[in-house]
Parts: sequence; structure tokens; C-alpha cells
Amino acid sequence: MLRFKIFFALLALAMVTAPADGAEIRLRKECLPTGNLVLLGDVADVFASDAETVRYLKAIELLPVPTPGMRRFLRAREIQDLLHARGVNLAAHRFSGASKIAIGAGATFGTTRRQARVSAALAKQAQKRARGAILNYLGSLSAAGAGQYKIEVTLNPTQARALSEARSDVSVTGGEEPWTGVQQLVLAFQTLSGPVRLPVDVQINQPDAIVVATRPLRRGAIVRASDVSLKPGGAIGPIGQDVETFHTLDEVV
Repeated sequence: MLRFKIFFALLALAMVTAPADGAEIRLRKECLPTGNLVLLGDVADVFASDAETVRYLKAIELLPVPTPGMRRFLRAREIQDLLHARGVNLAAHRFSGASKIAIGAGATFGTTRRQARVSAALAKQAQKRARGAILNYLGSLSAAGAGQYKIEVTLNPTQARALSEARSDVSVTGGEEPWTGVQQLVLAFQTLSGPVRLPVDVQINQPDAIVVATRPLRRGAIVRASDVSLKPGGAIGPIGQDVETFHTLDEVV
């Protein structure tokens, strides 16, 4: 009996404190935000007699947008939880429409002014993290290790910002043999708002091959083809500036 009294007391309190200009929040099936944050106005149509209430509700920030090319699904219950966490009195409003919303990144998202404001330090840190993860991935595919590869990875502001929010190790998948040229890879990691899969294009090259001896050679010895071989430059360590290097067997045989 006591529980029922408490329940009705709370219900009455909610009715008293709820504003008279409550709104209908009609959730859409999908949305395509154009900013770097998903607003309630992106995922729902808001109807109310008071225009200020409509503006206030539509401007509430929910979560970051997914990375370009990715989609995220958000359930109605999750949206209600996010609104409650931002101080919205759910009892004052009525929810209708879709039970699950598909959220994708807008076509202009990568070029919006707000998104373009990525500090040089953040971009450099994100690029370094991406490069390290990719080198580890390539090293796991080759017995020679990652040292035989030179990679160039350039992240746009959207990708750099997403990677800066990673809260886990970055794993890499994709690409194809011989693992050189432009490779399409996917960086996967966890953020506070959920898992992220980030497609990136990476230019992968092998360092210039260097001629090395296959056995000890005496000064003045005649060099034959069987005495030398080509090895990637990165596989034999740094070479002093005063040391002459050769890149084809014909130069020394």
C-alpha cells in the first residue's frame, strides 16, 4: 500500500511540475546530420504550441555523429535516456514515431567549418597513432616485419577527430597482397559513444632496395652475382651519410 502511495505522489508531482507547453517528439526512421553533433532536431520532429519550447528541444545535443560512411542505430529508449541525462522532464512530453533511428554522417560533414577546426597537435597525434597501428598490422603479415614498409596516411579533420576520441587500442583490417600501392584499410576502436570503424586510404611502398653482401668479401675481391643480393633499405638499419649505397646488382657485379 505504501508503494502505491509513493507512486501516485510522484506521479502527481510530475504532473504539477510539468510545463503546460509539453511537446510531441515524433522520432524519424533515419537522419543525416550536417554538423559534428546529432541534435534532437536531427532525429525527431518536435511539435508544441510554444515556439521557444520547440527551439529548445530541437537544439539539445545527443551525441557525436558517426564517422563518414558509417551508420549508427539509436533506439527510442536510448534517446529518452540521453534527454533525461540533460535535464529534460520526460513526463512533460509525448514520444511517438519510430522505435529505432538510423543515423549517418551528412555529405557535407567533412567540410563544415566547425569540423574543420582541428588543432595541428590533435591531427599530428591522430596521424601518428594511425601510422603506428598500420605498421603493426603490416608487420604481423610479413616475416620481415614492418620495417620493410614506408607508409603515407593522411587523415582529414573528421577522421582525426574521431581517432582522437579512441579509448582503446586501434586494430586494423583490410588491404590485399602484395600490400603495396594504395590500400583501403579500416581502423577499428572504441569511443565513449560506442565502437567506430574508420575507413582510410593508405599509400604503402617498400623502401629502395640496397645491395648487400651475402658473405664476407676481401678488399679487392671480384664481386660475382652470387656474392650479393638486394634487401629493402629499412630491413638493414640506418646507414651513415658517408657510406655509398648501390641499388642494383649491376652496379657492383
